[in-house]
Amino acid sequence: MDLAEALIATLLDGGISPREAAWTGWGMIYFILWPTQEEQALPDRSGTDDLAVGERLR
Repeated sequence: MDLAEALIATLLDGGISPREAAWTGWGMIYFILWPTQEEQALPDRSGTDDLAVGERLR
């Protein structure tokens, strides 16, 4: 939340309208976090046993 608030405040201080600041901030955070989520997702494990709780991929 702190990052989002700081980003929106910076955009507002730069003279962008509140609506544009909100959309721009949302878009920037979405496109920053989306690849991170994709990188952390488990690979396709079709046809194999599921991991036990606490077990890691090797």
